[in-house]
Amino acid sequence: PSGTAATAPSVPSGRGPSAGASANSAVLSAAAASLAAREAATMLSSFADRFNGKGPGFTRASHSAGVLGVSAMAFGLGRWPEHFWVMYFVICWMLIPIYILRMARAGKGLYALEPCWVANAAAAAYLAAVACRAPPGGLRLWALRALYSTSLGFLSWSTIVSHNALIFHSFSDMVFLFIHVAPAVACSTLRWPGQWQRSASLACTWPDRFPDAAALEGTTSDQVVFAGMIPYGLWWVSYTPWLLAKGVNMPARGQRTGFAVFRRHREGLFAKVGPEIRVQAAVYMVVHAVLCCASFCWSALCWKFWPVNVAWVALIVLHVLWHTAGRYMSDVVQDCSRELDFSLPDSDA
Repeated sequence: PSGTAATAPSVPSGRGPSAGASANSAVLSAAAASLAAREAATMLSSFADRFNGKGPGFTRASHSAGVLGVSAMAFGLGRWPEHFWVMYFVICWMLIPIYILRMARAGKGLYALEPCWVANAAAAAYLAAVACRAPPGGLRLWALRALYSTSLGFLSWSTIVSHNALIFHSFSDMVFLFIHVAPAVACSTLRWPGQWQRSASLACTWPDRFPDAAALEGTTSDQVVFAGMIPYGLWWVSYTPWLLAKGVNMPARGQRTGFAVFRRHREGLFAKVGPEIRVQAAVYMVVHAVLCCASFCWSALCWKFWPVNVAWVALIVLHVLWHTAGRYMSDVVQDCSRELDFSLPDSDA
């Protein structure tokens, strides 16, 4: 009738504004879940391509090469321990130049000045001289002491400090593991030839190349420590002035140093030293020297006692295996889990 106010149409029960918002939310949640599922499928497809050798990273060829290399070294150590030093020597002359060239192209060429690389290069040079019967008897004994002290000292400790892992497909990881562990194993076969199966023939197989058993047993602990300090001290007094004068500025020129990498990962610790980078570098080198000298004392203990030597090498291997498992869990399982971690819409939405 005329003059009567128009009444609003009745709203069916359960179809108010709140119900419409819930429906829109359900649609958006379903769309987000569908998008996440497509992204996860793409990620899994990419991971499968890398696993099957269709892309960069993990490939069948690189993984197989790493497995074969480690297996060959393990077999050589068990079957011909008296020849293991030759295997280490040959691999050193193959890997060190290749990796240094790769590092130089990536702006990491100054890594070759770090003590681990210098020690392995010196070890390769010493073993080359040994193969040619070049060093005289006295120098030969002191060189072996220095190599042993360095290898069972800061080189082997670097395996734990650097968290080296046995990542078969990674050339960098395998090289770093090699330069830290292989010298300790090779020196163990040279220091304790009678303790290794078939290696009692070391003197017969390689005559006039290594010190005899009497010279090895007559070596005192202070001689082992001093033999390690001499080459390290020569490196330290050469590297420290360069690092303080020019090395601290090399990262700004695109060249990374070991100090720069260590400082970047521990900025809070270096900030406590002071704001001046050269002061930080000086403290870093002093602490480096103290720790390395302490590691030479550990080498002397390994030199005197065969059980300590073999237990230390076994502990290093166990640490590498443990950290390897963590790396694979992090790189494969956890990364995939994070990529697949998407929420489906609730059924009550």
